[in-house]
Amino acid sequence: GADVGAGQSGGKKAAAAAAAPPPKENDASPPAADCDQSDSGGGGGGGSRPVEQEPCTKPDYLSRSVRYNAADTALLDDDGDAVMMEWERPLMKAHASVITSSAKGKKVMNVGFGMGIIDTFLQEEWEPSLHVIVEAHPAVHARMVKDGWDKRPGVRVCFGRWQDEVPKLIEEGIELDGIFYDTYGEHHTDLEDFHDLIAKMLTKPGGIYSFFNGLAPDNLFFHGVACNCVKLQLAHLGLDAEFAPCEIQVKEKEWEGVRRKYWHGRETYYLPVVTWNEERLRREGAEKDRGMSNGGGAAVVSAETTEGQEPIESGENSTGVNAEAREILNDKDAKEGDERTNKKLKTDSACS
Repeated sequence: GADVGAGQSGGKKAAAAAAAPPPKENDASPPAADCDQSDSGGGGGGGSRPVEQEPCTKPDYLSRSVRYNAADTALLDDDGDAVMMEWERPLMKAHASVITSSAKGKKVMNVGFGMGIIDTFLQEEWEPSLHVIVEAHPAVHARMVKDGWDKRPGVRVCFGRWQDEVPKLIEEGIELDGIFYDTYGEHHTDLEDFHDLIAKMLTKPGGIYSFFNGLAPDNLFFHGVACNCVKLQLAHLGLDAEFAPCEIQVKEKEWEGVRRKYWHGRETYYLPVVTWNEERLRREGAEKDRGMSNGGGAAVVSAETTEGQEPIESGENSTGVNAEAREILNDKDAKEGDERTNKKLKTDSACS
């Protein structure tokens, strides 16, 4: 997208540090969070400031040039920052498996084409009956057309900002079994806005949503905090979020020719698996049934927080903070049951 740092071609993904507000216009003070603790990265036009002091968002991304490198292993913006890279391939394979529930014929949407890695997996392995791709950068869209993505059976390419295109899909009444979000240069508030929209189009009860999880990539504790913030927001929408650990190794040579990293040496990637809360769905169904039996149509459903979604406790000392973060990420308090267990087995398989 073009507003408030809204590029969307995959890459150093959606959001500056989770708790940091967008920078104020004409604010000359240093950013609230180091860009290397965000997943947006990006230089915002260069200048005399050190890289780590440059803005984390890129509001003008869509008006700037991008290029695929000679080896076709990276998509770079005109600052030399990576929008997407080949090392993400195993993660994209796992995300594709998760949002399709490892089944063919689903209706899916990917926001942010980038190098087309997840879209290729979706097409070749899971053959969706409907495959919506939202891409806003003109150069990336041109590459898609050149490669024939707009002519593939079942593929619908929406050229534009997701902020404009997704509401159109909702107005059409399109419902999706799987949704993936992988944008570039956006702020955490954009991710929250996107979540408000997906709650209107994710199929109930079996829909699955995921996103590239580059939140606070250089600090495990703050990564855990950021993930929990997302988890709490999704809970207000009636969605449960789990984070499945996937092993990943990114070699130093992968970053040759890239100005700034957006992944910092960790060997575990926490893959988001977002599904509808079962208790919330039961409550909605019961209220709807009561409303219909009273002859008054569907009942209004409250948007209360799902039970069991507690915020991180404050006042803890620094001892063992990484263990605490891992507990957050692994969702050790997730509800038990056969359906949840089966879902986790599928996720583990996707990440193996």
